[in-house]
Formats: sequence, structure tokens, C-alpha cells
Amino acid sequence: MTEPAPPPGSGGPASHGRVAATSSGAPASVGAPTPSGAPTPSGDGASTGARSDDVPGAPVAQVVGRVPRYPAPNSPDDQARRAQLLATEHWSLLATRTMSWSEAFSRTNTFLSTLSAATVALALAGPAMAFGSAFALVALVILSVVLFLGVATFVRLTQVNNEDLYWVYGMNRLRGAYGRLVPGIEHEFITGHTVDRAGFARTFGATDVSSPSKLHLLITTPAVVGVISSVVFGVIVGILVAQFGTTELIAVGSGAAAAVLGIALMVRYAATEQRKYIRRMSSLNDERPDHHDLDRVAPSR
Repeated sequence: MTEPAPPPGSGGPASHGRVAATSSGAPASVGAPTPSGAPTPSGDGASTGARSDDVPGAPVAQVVGRVPRYPAPNSPDDQARRAQLLATEHWSLLATRTMSWSEAFSRTNTFLSTLSAATVALALAGPAMAFGSAFALVALVILSVVLFLGVATFVRLTQVNNEDLYWVYGMNRLRGAYGRLVPGIEHEFITGHTVDRAGFARTFGATDVSSPSKLHLLITTPAVVGVISSVVFGVIVGILVAQFGTTELIAVGSGAAAAVLGIALMVRYAATEQRKYIRRMSSLNDERPDHHDLDRVAPSR
């Protein structure tokens, strides 16, 4: 006698042959009809239920589907995943470095534009005020604003210089990791792939970053801003001294001494901040089995 056909919407005999364990241990039908009456697809080629990552908080045994599997260590898939993660970090460092230098250029342009505007304003106000005491007061106010902006710009440029060294350190480490993933590829790199002085010099395109020439230190962007700001500081001191009725020679000498003092203070600040960043990199570099001495790595730009 032929077995009667199942009623419509019941899902058929095949739908009752597969069960999934629930959290209480009772079997539950996988092929149960959906609220619309259509049976869920079943078979070898179709997923029979929600995936474990589609049901937040549900145990793996409660849902039927493919559980995500990670590639075995050192397998080709694992190597590809490592390369992708390293490339993502590399692009992040490049973007951060670009943003830092854009900020540095913007701050420098703002400072020089403000300095130019202040010079023009004083040149127009001087004859109108007969270069008297009122002009001295106006000059002190305007130059004080320029000095504040110059010092702030110098400090930020110094930080950007040190941060750039930090980003280059990270990118050199990543290129070294690329060389370990694909041995021999480091010979195709123009930039450095090591975290020693030679690697930094190759990335910056310099011949020697451990002991740069004195002339090079004077032409860097922070040095230019620092010297200009120190001269502005000297002019302020000279104007103040002149207001006490001293001779012009004393006023000029006081201003020159103040300018030299400002340069010395800025050089000391830059050197102190650089040592802090190098110590920070050294602490990270010590984690590497092939670490190098970074105590004298001090590129200036």
C-alpha cells in the first residue's frame, strides 16, 4: 500500500531527517516551514540554518551552518592574511605621516603670513605715530602675538619631526616583515627595511643621519621658524630696554643677546624632545630579537 503524500507545507519526509541540538538538549526540526509556509532549503549544497556568526550569543551547537575556520599557521592562506594586515598598517602609517606634514606646512605658512602682515602694519603705523611711545606700545602688542605664534609653530614642527621619525621606524619594521614573508624582495625596496641607522638613512634619502652637518641643521623648517621667532623676541626686548631711556647701543645689544638666548633655548628643547622619542623607539625596538642600537639615530629635516 502506497504511503500517503505529506500535506502541503509540511516540508516532506526529508525535512524531518535532520535535527539540531538546542540549548535544552531537545531535538528541533531543521526543515520546519517558515512563517510564509515555504520550507527552508535542505540538502548537501545549501545552508540549513543560520550561521553561528549571524546569531549573537548563541552557542555553536545550537545553530546549523558552517563554522568559520582560520588558516593553519604558516600556510599559504595564513601568509596572505599576514601580508594583508601588514599592508593595512603600512597605509595607515603613510596616511598619518602625510597628515602630519600637511599640518606642519599649514602652520608654517600661517606664521610667515602673520609675520608679513605685522611688518606691513608696523611700517604703516610708525610714520603716522612719529615712532613715539604710542608706536612702541602698538609694536609690543603686535610682536608679542607674532612671537607666541612663532613659538607654538616651532614646538609643533619639532613634534612633527620626531613623529615622522617614529612613523619611518614603523614602516621600516613593516618592510622587514615583508622581507621575511617573501625572502629576497627587500632587494627591490628603494627605502630601508631595517631599524638601524643605515635603514633610516636609506628611507630619508640621506647619506648620514647619525651626525648631520651643522649647515643642514640651520636649513630645516623648525630651525628657520625658531631663528625668526628668536629675532622677534630680541626686537621685543630691545624695544622694552629703549623705553627706559638707555642708549641705542645698549638696546641693540640687549636685543641681540635675547635673540641668542632664544635660539639656545629652542635648540635645547628640540634636543630634549628628540631624545624622548628615541628612547620611546628604543623601548619598542628592544622587543625585537634582532634589535639595533638607536641611541644615535637622529635625522633632521
